[in-house]
Amino acid sequence: MSELKEGTRVRVLDMQDKDPVPAGTEGTVKWVVKVADSNVIAVRWDNGRTLNLVVPPDTYEVIPCLKVG
Repeated sequence: MSELKEGTRVRVLDMQDKDPVPAGTEGTVKWVVKVADSNVIAVRWDNGRTLNLVVPPDTYEVIPCLKVG
């Protein structure tokens, strides 16, 4: 996993939860913490959900920052 920082934009690809954030949903990273063999990534999802990513097993991709000018 690359070093995620607060403010990084991400898109969920797959979430292993009984009520997951839908695949394709985008959001902004709030914080990241290592717990055992996983990384817990708190994300402010654009759809208002508050469920954290737990990697693994959840998967996501970083949305590249567009530079203007």
